[in-house]
This record gives sequence, C-alpha cells and structure tokens, in this order.
Amino acid sequence: MEHIEYPWKRFAGQIYSWNVLNEMIEPGDHRPDSFRDSTFFRRFGTEVFDFAFHARVEHSADGEFLTGSE
Repeated sequence: MEHIEYPWKRFAGQIYSWNVLNEMIEPGDHRPDSFRDSTFFRRFGTEVFDFAFHARVEHSADGEFLTGSE
C-alpha cells in the first residue's frame, strides 16, 4: 500500500493530523456492517483498518489521528 505510506514518509513531522480512514462508514450503501461499498474496501476488506492504525503509529506516532468522523 505504497500510495498510502508515501504521504506519511514525505511529510513526516510537518503535519499535525492525518485522516487515514476517511468516509469508511456509509449506512446508505445498505451493507449489513455499514461500511462504504467502495472498490478499496472490497479489495482489502477490514485489513485496511489494521494497516491504517499500524502505519500511522509507525510513521507519525505524535500526530493526531482522525478517522473521518471528527
């Protein structure tokens, strides 16, 4: 998931917050789990959550972590 890690590496220490799980919840998509029915989510499933949390800690442990609902 290089396209996700690139901004963390490129802008490390320069950005105070990261919105790493933007718009993952969408009840209107009528999925039983309420996740957005996107190509990205269909491809990676809930693995994307683990990846986002771990990558955020690895690359920007001091930055504020946003999930798109704030």
